[in-house]
Amino acid sequence: MISVVIPVHNRERSVARSIESVLKQTHADLEAVVIDDASTDETEKSVKNFDDPRIRYERLKKNCGVHMARNRGLEISRGEFVVFFDSDDELFPQALERMHAVFTDPKWGIVTAPYRLPDGNLTSFDLPDGEVNFEAYMCNKHMRPNKASLIMYRRSVLGDLRWFERNLDFVFCRRVAAQAKQYYIAEPLAAYHTQTGGTADSMTLKRRTPNKALSISRARIIADFADDFAPMLMKSCPRLYGYYAYGAAVGLLLAAETQKSRRFAYAAARNQPRLQYVLFYIFSLMPGAGWILGLLFDAKSALMTSKT
Repeated sequence: MISVVIPVHNRERSVARSIESVLKQTHADLEAVVIDDASTDETEKSVKNFDDPRIRYERLKKNCGVHMARNRGLEISRGEFVVFFDSDDELFPQALERMHAVFTDPKWGIVTAPYRLPDGNLTSFDLPDGEVNFEAYMCNKHMRPNKASLIMYRRSVLGDLRWFERNLDFVFCRRVAAQAKQYYIAEPLAAYHTQTGGTADSMTLKRRTPNKALSISRARIIADFADDFAPMLMKSCPRLYGYYAYGAAVGLLLAAETQKSRRFAYAAARNQPRLQYVLFYIFSLMPGAGWILGLLFDAKSALMTSKT
């Protein structure tokens, strides 16, 4: 069985299209696990309009973010293979069949394919069918401008790994890819839709407003990721390592983890010598830098909150 996990928040207009595309798959042994992240619109009604035993719906008591909705979906899903699918996108009819067929060879733990964008362009790798080199994946080599990928996982390769904080999909995907072989299908197998206006893009509420606790949590996750893969990143894509290091340094300074923040700030300035990174490293050396950064952060948060 294939479990298609669909996290959703305030997508009453699009979730039906996504679910319908799952139910119309040529591979019929599936379940659509819809996790409602405490929607405030008619999302639940849209889902329950379907009368199909393959749909499983659960509503979270409070809005927790897409990462938690995915984790809950994974927890209750039953399939040997798992796809995490956004609630505004659309699978092409043979998508699951095409991806599942690759898994007849037990060496593959991940199968990836591109989306087709509204303008006709594709996402993900600009590569032919075949194995994805992990180092190239880590360094975003051969990637199109839009990096989104449709991914099917063999459940056994996920182990205890779960989705991390909001907007850190790349950490989860690369940690799984570090322990499993990945096959790429060059043909687009799903349509990538975008929506504007209303609450269509509100899976993570007020995501543009600075959140100190979230920034610190994200920084610690990125720091662990950067440390674990530092040798490969510094050798093959040092500028990308510098980008990760800067993200870690800012949040760690907010957390008053000053020495660790300075280590990452130095790494950022050294591996990607942008003026912003160099200045931040110098700033991190100042007495009270964490306290000053916290004040600036709170001021920006208050200003943005007042505008909402």
